[in-house]
Amino acid sequence: MYFKPKESTASNKTLKENSVPLKELLANSGLWKITVMWFAAGIVNWGLSSWIPSYLMEDRGMDLLSMGFYAALPGLSTGVAMLFSGWLLDRFFNNLEKYYAAFGMLMSGIFLYLMFTSTSIVAAMVYLNLCMIFKSFAFTVAFALPHKIMSKKVIGSAMGVINMGAQAAGFISPLVMGFIISLTGSFNGAFWFLIVCSGISIIAALSIKKNNQIAQSNDVDLLA
Repeated sequence: MYFKPKESTASNKTLKENSVPLKELLANSGLWKITVMWFAAGIVNWGLSSWIPSYLMEDRGMDLLSMGFYAALPGLSTGVAMLFSGWLLDRFFNNLEKYYAAFGMLMSGIFLYLMFTSTSIVAAMVYLNLCMIFKSFAFTVAFALPHKIMSKKVIGSAMGVINMGAQAAGFISPLVMGFIISLTGSFNGAFWFLIVCSGISIIAALSIKKNNQIAQSNDVDLLA
Protein backbone atom coordinates (compact mmCIF):
# COMPACT_ATOMS: atom_id res chain seq x y z
CA MET A 1 0.00 0.00 0.00
CA TYR A 2 2.79 2.43 0.89
CA PHE A 3 5.76 1.18 -1.10
CA LYS A 4 6.16 3.24 -4.26
CA PRO A 5 8.70 1.84 -6.75
CA LYS A 6 10.64 4.30 -8.86
CA GLU A 7 9.09 2.90 -12.02
CA SER A 8 5.42 2.19 -11.52
CA THR A 9 4.95 0.60 -14.93
CA ALA A 10 6.98 -1.90 -16.91
CA SER A 11 7.11 -2.38 -20.64
CA ASN A 12 6.24 -5.70 -22.27
CA LYS A 13 9.90 -6.08 -23.20
CA THR A 14 10.97 -5.71 -19.56
CA LEU A 15 8.38 -8.20 -18.40
CA LYS A 16 9.55 -10.69 -21.01
CA GLU A 17 13.19 -10.26 -19.98
CA ASN A 18 12.28 -10.83 -16.32
CA SER A 19 10.17 -13.93 -16.92
CA VAL A 20 11.19 -16.93 -14.85
CA PRO A 21 12.44 -19.97 -16.83
CA LEU A 22 10.16 -22.29 -14.88
CA LYS A 23 11.05 -25.49 -16.74
CA GLU A 24 14.74 -24.81 -16.26
CA LEU A 25 14.17 -24.07 -12.58
CA LEU A 26 12.17 -27.22 -11.87
CA ALA A 27 14.65 -29.37 -13.80
CA ASN A 28 17.51 -28.22 -11.57
CA SER A 29 18.54 -31.06 -9.26
CA GLY A 30 20.25 -28.67 -6.85
CA LEU A 31 16.90 -27.02 -6.13
CA TRP A 32 15.28 -30.32 -5.19
CA LYS A 33 18.24 -31.49 -3.12
CA ILE A 34 18.06 -28.33 -1.01
CA THR A 35 14.28 -28.75 -0.79
CA VAL A 36 14.66 -32.34 0.45
CA MET A 37 17.37 -31.24 2.88
CA TRP A 38 15.13 -28.60 4.37
CA PHE A 39 12.03 -30.80 4.25
CA ALA A 40 13.78 -33.50 6.29
CA ALA A 41 15.18 -30.92 8.71
CA GLY A 42 11.69 -29.44 8.93
CA ILE A 43 10.33 -32.87 9.87
CA VAL A 44 12.62 -32.79 12.91
CA ASN A 45 11.71 -29.21 13.74
CA TRP A 46 7.93 -29.55 13.45
CA GLY A 47 7.89 -33.00 15.00
CA LEU A 48 9.61 -31.79 18.14
CA SER A 49 7.61 -28.57 18.27
CA SER A 50 4.34 -30.50 18.05
CA TRP A 51 5.00 -33.41 20.38
CA ILE A 52 7.54 -32.26 22.98
CA PRO A 53 4.82 -30.83 25.29
CA SER A 54 2.99 -34.17 25.33
CA TYR A 55 6.27 -36.06 25.71
CA LEU A 56 7.34 -34.00 28.71
CA MET A 57 4.03 -34.52 30.49
CA GLU A 58 3.27 -38.13 29.57
CA ASP A 59 6.72 -39.67 29.40
CA ARG A 60 8.73 -37.42 31.72
CA GLY A 61 5.96 -36.78 34.24
CA MET A 62 6.18 -32.98 34.25
CA ASP A 63 3.33 -30.82 35.45
CA LEU A 64 1.78 -28.23 33.15
CA LEU A 65 3.81 -25.29 34.49
CA SER A 66 7.17 -27.08 34.26
CA MET A 67 6.33 -28.40 30.81
CA GLY A 68 5.50 -24.91 29.58
CA PHE A 69 8.84 -23.59 30.78
CA TYR A 70 10.97 -26.39 29.33
CA ALA A 71 9.01 -26.58 26.08
CA ALA A 72 9.58 -22.85 25.52
CA LEU A 73 13.36 -23.03 25.90
CA PRO A 74 14.09 -24.57 22.45
CA GLY A 75 12.36 -21.64 20.78
CA LEU A 76 14.61 -19.20 22.61
CA SER A 77 17.80 -21.18 22.03
CA THR A 78 16.98 -21.69 18.34
CA GLY A 79 16.32 -17.98 17.85
CA VAL A 80 19.73 -17.09 19.28
CA ALA A 81 21.35 -19.99 17.40
CA MET A 82 20.03 -18.73 14.06
CA LEU A 83 21.88 -15.44 14.54
CA PHE A 84 25.09 -17.18 15.57
CA SER A 85 24.73 -19.80 12.85
CA GLY A 86 24.52 -17.15 10.14
CA TRP A 87 27.64 -15.40 11.40
CA LEU A 88 29.50 -18.70 11.72
CA LEU A 89 28.53 -19.70 8.19
CA ASP A 90 29.79 -16.44 6.69
CA ARG A 91 32.95 -16.36 8.77
CA PHE A 92 34.26 -19.92 8.52
CA PHE A 93 32.19 -21.99 6.09
CA ASN A 94 31.95 -19.86 2.95
CA ASN A 95 31.63 -22.26 -0.01
CA LEU A 96 31.36 -25.18 2.45
CA GLU A 97 27.66 -24.77 3.09
CA LYS A 98 26.62 -28.34 2.32
CA TYR A 99 29.10 -29.71 4.84
CA TYR A 100 27.93 -27.16 7.39
CA ALA A 101 24.32 -28.29 7.00
CA ALA A 102 25.26 -31.97 7.08
CA PHE A 103 27.31 -31.52 10.26
CA GLY A 104 24.45 -29.64 11.90
CA MET A 105 21.94 -32.38 11.13
CA LEU A 106 24.39 -35.08 12.25
CA MET A 107 24.81 -33.41 15.63
CA SER A 108 21.06 -32.77 15.81
CA GLY A 109 20.36 -36.48 15.33
CA ILE A 110 22.95 -37.46 17.95
CA PHE A 111 21.56 -35.07 20.57
CA LEU A 112 18.02 -36.15 19.76
CA TYR A 113 18.99 -39.76 20.51
CA LEU A 114 20.69 -38.72 23.74
CA MET A 115 17.61 -36.71 24.70
CA PHE A 116 15.07 -39.53 24.65
CA THR A 117 17.44 -42.16 26.05
CA SER A 118 18.66 -40.04 28.96
CA THR A 119 17.34 -40.92 32.42
CA SER A 120 17.96 -37.39 33.70
CA ILE A 121 15.32 -34.78 32.93
CA VAL A 122 17.86 -31.95 33.14
CA ALA A 123 20.26 -33.73 30.78
CA ALA A 124 17.38 -34.53 28.42
CA MET A 125 16.44 -30.86 28.23
CA VAL A 126 20.04 -29.85 27.59
CA TYR A 127 20.23 -32.40 24.75
CA LEU A 128 16.91 -31.18 23.34
CA ASN A 129 18.14 -27.60 23.16
CA LEU A 130 21.44 -28.70 21.59
CA CYS A 131 19.46 -30.70 19.03
CA MET A 132 17.46 -27.61 18.06
CA ILE A 133 20.56 -25.40 17.99
CA PHE A 134 22.43 -27.64 15.55
CA LYS A 135 19.29 -28.08 13.45
CA SER A 136 19.43 -24.33 12.80
CA PHE A 137 22.60 -24.91 10.75
CA ALA A 138 20.53 -26.57 8.01
CA PHE A 139 17.93 -23.81 8.18
CA THR A 140 20.62 -21.16 7.71
CA VAL A 141 22.04 -22.98 4.70
CA ALA A 142 18.58 -23.40 3.16
CA PHE A 143 18.31 -19.60 2.97
CA ALA A 144 21.94 -18.89 2.03
CA LEU A 145 22.95 -21.61 -0.42
CA PRO A 146 20.30 -21.02 -3.12
CA HIS A 147 21.73 -17.54 -3.69
CA LYS A 148 25.05 -19.14 -4.63
CA ILE A 149 23.89 -21.86 -6.98
CA MET A 150 20.95 -20.10 -8.65
CA SER A 151 20.69 -16.94 -10.70
CA LYS A 152 19.00 -13.80 -9.45
CA LYS A 153 16.30 -14.23 -12.07
CA VAL A 154 14.95 -17.39 -10.44
CA ILE A 155 15.91 -16.98 -6.78
CA GLY A 156 12.47 -15.79 -5.66
CA SER A 157 10.69 -18.71 -7.29
CA ALA A 158 13.38 -21.11 -6.06
CA MET A 159 12.98 -19.98 -2.46
CA GLY A 160 9.24 -20.47 -2.80
CA VAL A 161 9.77 -24.10 -3.82
CA ILE A 162 12.34 -24.69 -1.06
CA ASN A 163 10.14 -23.13 1.61
CA MET A 164 7.26 -25.29 0.40
CA GLY A 165 9.33 -28.27 1.58
CA ALA A 166 9.54 -26.95 5.13
CA GLN A 167 5.83 -26.12 5.20
CA ALA A 168 4.93 -29.58 3.90
CA ALA A 169 7.00 -31.00 6.76
CA GLY A 170 4.88 -29.00 9.18
CA PHE A 171 1.82 -30.85 7.91
CA ILE A 172 3.31 -34.34 7.64
CA SER A 173 5.55 -34.63 10.70
CA PRO A 174 2.94 -34.23 13.49
CA LEU A 175 0.63 -36.71 11.73
CA VAL A 176 3.29 -39.38 11.21
CA MET A 177 4.59 -39.02 14.76
CA GLY A 178 1.06 -39.22 16.13
CA PHE A 179 0.43 -42.39 14.14
CA ILE A 180 3.67 -44.00 15.38
CA ILE A 181 2.96 -43.04 19.00
CA SER A 182 -0.59 -44.40 18.78
CA LEU A 183 0.59 -47.61 17.10
CA THR A 184 3.48 -48.36 19.45
CA GLY A 185 2.27 -46.70 22.63
CA SER A 186 5.70 -45.08 23.00
CA PHE A 187 7.50 -41.94 21.90
CA ASN A 188 10.69 -43.86 21.08
CA GLY A 189 9.57 -44.95 17.62
CA ALA A 190 8.53 -41.40 16.78
CA PHE A 191 11.93 -40.07 17.81
CA TRP A 192 13.66 -42.73 15.71
CA PHE A 193 11.56 -41.47 12.79
CA LEU A 194 13.03 -38.00 13.37
CA ILE A 195 16.56 -39.42 13.54
CA VAL A 196 16.03 -41.18 10.19
CA CYS A 197 14.86 -37.86 8.73
CA SER A 198 18.04 -36.24 10.07
CA GLY A 199 19.98 -38.83 8.08
CA ILE A 200 17.96 -38.05 4.95
CA SER A 201 18.76 -34.36 5.40
CA ILE A 202 22.47 -35.18 5.69
CA ILE A 203 22.46 -37.26 2.50
CA ALA A 204 20.55 -34.59 0.58
CA ALA A 205 22.98 -31.88 1.74
CA LEU A 206 26.10 -33.86 0.82
CA SER A 207 24.68 -34.73 -2.61
CA ILE A 208 24.54 -31.07 -3.69
CA LYS A 209 27.19 -30.54 -6.36
CA LYS A 210 28.71 -27.57 -8.10
CA ASN A 211 27.21 -28.51 -11.45
CA ASN A 212 23.67 -28.32 -10.03
CA GLN A 213 23.68 -24.56 -10.58
CA ILE A 214 21.44 -22.62 -12.91
CA ALA A 215 23.32 -20.16 -15.12
CA GLN A 216 25.20 -17.93 -12.74
CA SER A 217 25.56 -14.18 -12.88
CA ASN A 218 29.13 -12.90 -12.63
CA ASP A 219 28.71 -11.48 -9.15
CA VAL A 220 27.66 -14.75 -7.50
CA ASP A 221 30.19 -17.09 -5.91
CA LEU A 222 30.05 -20.76 -6.76
CA LEU A 223 29.66 -23.61 -4.30
CA ALA A 224 32.90 -25.46 -3.64
